[in-house]
Amino acid sequence: MARPDERAAIEAFMGETKKIDEHKRALAVVTLEAGNPLTLVGLSVKHVQQIRRKFASIGVEAFKDKRHNNAPVLLTKAQLNEVLNT
Repeated sequence: MARPDERAAIEAFMGETKKIDEHKRALAVVTLEAGNPLTLVGLSVKHVQQIRRKFASIGVEAFKDKRHNNAPVLLTKAQLNEVLNT
């Protein structure tokens, strides 16, 4: 069960985040803690339990997206347009 300070941190995070996936992960933890089914959240119980354990160890960073588009840009926009026009 989440302590009152953990619950407050989760709710504060849900109010701050602009990303729906992060909000959904936090909501799933709250839903699981309340004993409600996770069918509306769309995550499995096992996955939410994993997120909950991660939250207990590192805090609200557990809800944040880890994937970012960090791929290097290979062509400039001008080069890309040149290739597409040939």
